[in-house]
Amino acid sequence: MLALPLYEASVEARQGDPVDDPADVAQPVLAGVLRVRTAVDTPLTSADCPADVPVPDDVRACLQASMRSASSS
Repeated sequence: MLALPLYEASVEARQGDPVDDPADVAQPVLAGVLRVRTAVDTPLTSADCPADVPVPDDVRACLQASMRSASSS
């Protein structure tokens, strides 16, 4: 968990490099991209789930795909 106090912020959704005005680039502030990633981790079975209930194949496939994606980053 990460918490940041935001006093002023803006967001822009796009693909590719930022296109900033020359006057903005001259400012002494960070210009660029903050990448945010979502991760899939090992499933945790709830305490009231019977121990012999297997993890469904689609959940296993999702976990495997996530692991492959993380290793290629």
